Amino acid sequence: WGIPDMGIFVPADEDELLEGLPAVIADPRPWYIRFIGFPGRITHTEPFELGRAETLREGDDVAILSYGFCVGLAVEAADRLAAHGIGAQVVNLRTIAPLDREAVLAACDLPLVVTVEDHFLHSGLAAILATVLLEERRTADVLPIGLPTWFRPGTLDRVLEHAGFTPDQLADRIRHRLEEA
Repeated sequence: WGIPDMGIFVPADEDELLEGLPAVIADPRPWYIRFIGFPGRITHTEPFELGRAETLREGDDVAILSYGFCVGLAVEAADRLAAHGIGAQVVNLRTIAPLDREAVLAACDLPLVVTVEDHFLHSGLAAILATVLLEERRTADVLPIGLPTWFRPGTLDRVLEHAGFTPDQLADRIRHRLEEA
């Protein structure tokens, strides 16, 4: 996000990677692609388009913004929240640059916006969201979920559990935040 005119594509899974690559390759700007090799895990609802987010779940209580493999975790967390009567919108920000500002700002109309990313909190999606809100002179209740520091090495399932990224842990953190409000 910090290199001018560079695109950033972070596919949620292999299906999205394969669908998005032709558009990325055809685009004249340089691109950074960040992909962790997951097979298709979610049902994509919209065709890939550079700079356009994909809404995977609708909800009125909380918006979960995510990208990359964390999108699948966010969808599973939304399903767990639904079991508790909480409607969670899940937005897949397929490209961080260009960013779908319209989708980000629409998410900020909900009572809570949650960012879920396997990135450091200080320079990731939460920081991007803060910049957009500042530029638009808006506020939102935001719960950033990311890595505060380097993660503990291990198998992915153990790393996710240690970092608080399992779907159950995500849903619990979101429910707790909503209860505080």
